[in-house]
Amino acid sequence: MNKYRLSPSCDYVALFKSTPIDFFSPEKRRPLQRLRFGRRPQRGVVEINDGKLDFEIHLRARNSVVPPGDLAFAQQVLAQVAEMDSAARELPQRLGMDHEEYLAYITIAPPKVVLRYCAAAFNTEWSAHFVPGKSGRYQLVRLG
Repeated sequence: MNKYRLSPSCDYVALFKSTPIDFFSPEKRRPLQRLRFGRRPQRGVVEINDGKLDFEIHLRARNSVVPPGDLAFAQQVLAQVAEMDSAARELPQRLGMDHEEYLAYITIAPPKVVLRYCAAAFNTEWSAHFVPGKSGRYQLVRLG
């Protein structure tokens, strides 16, 4: 079993609510970085640390403000994030691939959610894309 799995017993919503949002803007980059990476929108970033594992939540932002609906959406996602993490790991595990992957960050852009993983065993990364289903539970639509 992968030691980097998220814990179903952790209250990620409470951790999210109690952590301040840091804002990162492309205007703060040096000119060469802007040329290399292009224009990117401002992001709000929340670092979640449950004492054992940590990951980031990336949110849309404008003028250092995250839309209130996005904050509520993030809380809905975090209420299910351990289930989503398990679903994202299921297919690679069935194929016998356990590269000690860990959740690096989650990009939230309603209604889509992308969990981004990096491997600890070697240099690789991938993502798991989710959308809300009819029941309100998030469904894995693809790995990429």
